[in-house]
Amino acid sequence: MSREKEKTKKYFMKVSNSRKLYLPIYLMILVLIAVIIFIKYNDLNLSTPALVLVVLFILLSIKFTELHRWSNSYKITRDSFVHTKGILNRKTRSMDFLAISDIELRQNFWQRLLNYGDVSVRLYSGESDNPAKNISNPKKFADCLEKMIHIKRRESSNW
Repeated sequence: MSREKEKTKKYFMKVSNSRKLYLPIYLMILVLIAVIIFIKYNDLNLSTPALVLVVLFILLSIKFTELHRWSNSYKITRDSFVHTKGILNRKTRSMDFLAISDIELRQNFWQRLLNYGDVSVRLYSGESDNPAKNISNPKKFADCLEKMIHIKRRESSNW
């Protein structure tokens, strides 16, 4: 990889919470829209305040799910695993690959069915368990993280 590409590519993989996590909320929004369409189609009476409340609920639901998604991001960089938390007040934790003892992938039945789940990272010190929660394709993320750990360990043993 050329130096220019190496400088521009700051991380190998970046993920945040999966939208699949919010599937029940999105289904509820679709049901509300279907009910409104049904009411309008059958010329039933729908009060203006009820319509305003439904539209407000839909907009706020979409806004808050996206804010929640953006509040956590997980990156695999050249040297470390980085977890950034928060929107206005940010907290960033970087864990060097050489300090990571193991990785655990957790998925329940529905998560496996929808291909999202949690990847936990444990340090040798045993102090921390930093899960990358509800991310899409957690197996791919865990494999990439494991690959980078092995590369870093090989590099350090050659010194």
